[in-house]
Amino acid sequence: MKRLSTLFKINEFPFRLYDKNNKIIYLEYSDKFWVRCEYDSNSNQTYYENSNEYWVRREFDSNGNETYHENSNKFWYRKEYDSNGNETYHENSNKFWYRKEYDSNGNETYHENSTGFWYRREYDSNRNVTYHKNSKGLWVRYEYDSNNNEAYYEVSKGYWSRREYDSNGNVTYFENSEGYWFRKEYDSNGNITYFEDSNKFWYRNEYDSNNNEIYYEDSDKFWIRNEYDSNNNITYFENSDGYWERREFDSNSNETYYEDSTGVIRGTKKQQCPDTIVINGTIYTKKQE
Repeated sequence: MKRLSTLFKINEFPFRLYDKNNKIIYLEYSDKFWVRCEYDSNSNQTYYENSNEYWVRREFDSNGNETYHENSNKFWYRKEYDSNGNETYHENSNKFWYRKEYDSNGNETYHENSTGFWYRREYDSNRNVTYHKNSKGLWVRYEYDSNNNEAYYEVSKGYWSRREYDSNGNVTYFENSEGYWFRKEYDSNGNITYFEDSNKFWYRNEYDSNNNEIYYEDSDKFWIRNEYDSNNNITYFENSDGYWERREFDSNSNETYYEDSTGVIRGTKKQQCPDTIVINGTIYTKKQE
């Protein structure tokens, strides 16, 4: 075998060659498919080709950003970047291009492309978009509270909405330009305990210590009541329509018994141990828990 340069090392089949930075520069398989690669001084892959006559060539700037790409399918693109590494220009062989501008925080403030479409954006100090306008005449304006929650939104077509939040970021109030509003209350775990809106609809919820809903009622006089076992499986359900369900589960939460108010029964109900039993004339009493 021809002696190889000390820059390379050999592994056994599939056959591989590596450069001094441990990058694969040649790879060959038993079916004679092979790959060849080249790299620049920063270990960026600048050339790739394989035995199917497909190839790719790339160029990079000093920061490792790809500035040029072309392949054997005659497709190519070119890119430019600003000093912060943000892409500012792109064009390709399909005669498509776009251009971008950024503020000092790296937020995109302007975009235009070869189709004639463009948009412009403004941001607050927290990098939230506060204004957006595009070439189709549409604009959007946003305001935020001190926790970066969207507090106000309006668009050029006249629609607007306003929101209020609690200290946990839950929406407590909403209203819009169409006259609709709703109000919400929450418990300490973030569960909704009360809701009402401008349509005069309301509902109320209650939860157990595991955040399972145990009661629901609403302005239509409909209500639901639930019970749970220690694994949070629903063992009993009933509602204001007179419908009810009862379930039993094993220790792995597999349902072992089901019955409901329509007469459906599945599985076998657990047998309850009596308080006293008599065996051969001897009375045994169940131990009290």
